[in-house]
Amino acid sequence: MLAKLLKYEFKATGRTLLPVYAVLIAMSLLVNLTVNHGNTFNNLDDSLLGILQMVIILAYGCIIGMVCIVTVLLLIQRFYKNLLRDEGYLMHTLPVKPWQNIMAKLVPAVLWSLLSLFMAMLSVMIIGMDLHAWAEFFRDFGYMLNRLFQEFGIHGLLFIFELLILVFASMANEILQVYVSLAVGHTANNRRILWSVAAYIGITIAFSFITMLLGNICNTLGIFQYFGNMFIGHNIAVVHYVMLVSIAFIMLVNTVFFGGANYILKRKLNLE
Repeated sequence: MLAKLLKYEFKATGRTLLPVYAVLIAMSLLVNLTVNHGNTFNNLDDSLLGILQMVIILAYGCIIGMVCIVTVLLLIQRFYKNLLRDEGYLMHTLPVKPWQNIMAKLVPAVLWSLLSLFMAMLSVMIIGMDLHAWAEFFRDFGYMLNRLFQEFGIHGLLFIFELLILVFASMANEILQVYVSLAVGHTANNRRILWSVAAYIGITIAFSFITMLLGNICNTLGIFQYFGNMFIGHNIAVVHYVMLVSIAFIMLVNTVFFGGANYILKRKLNLE
């Protein structure tokens, strides 16, 4: 059933986001054509060409901002509207558990958020790079990977794998914080959005305090200095330690957020 929920969610969100991505890439190509290849419009007056370039650049800026805003609002709205509003009456009568409903929102949200960031970076690269620059980019990227594996062997591959996990876990952390804040806010009888915002701010403050407290404890115990000396000594193991500890901490926080949202949807949900 979870697979069916995921399939439906990807379709529902893709209908909005994929056209937005297509418009972004098309506008990037247009900016590249007008700014980097202005001679294409050599029949236009210089002042008119300048105005055209400015309008197209402003339009591109609006579109790239729209990609970010639409992605964030859509993914929040999908959780809020489907699970916490009137549609929740239907969603919670399906033969699925609350955690499956959360996962069905979380997985697409993480992947679409990362894809939106990738599309934004790709659009910037399209604007600033010609075919020769693209060829150099892929050649340099391949050389960098080759050097990484030559220097560190299997450790280089492990580092890339750990980095990917850290990126996905960090993105999930941001989304789950929003989800649990919305869930907490909807335990109230009124002004639920206001309570959700207050919950988000409170969780952010608590998370920052705990992180700072753990940092001070590690500094007092000399943990930072120990790993610093290992790093200076070119011990590759320290990189894995830092990555694994970071992943473990974020995954622990994600488990708390996910468990909190699941508990509220299962035991404390108020759809009235």
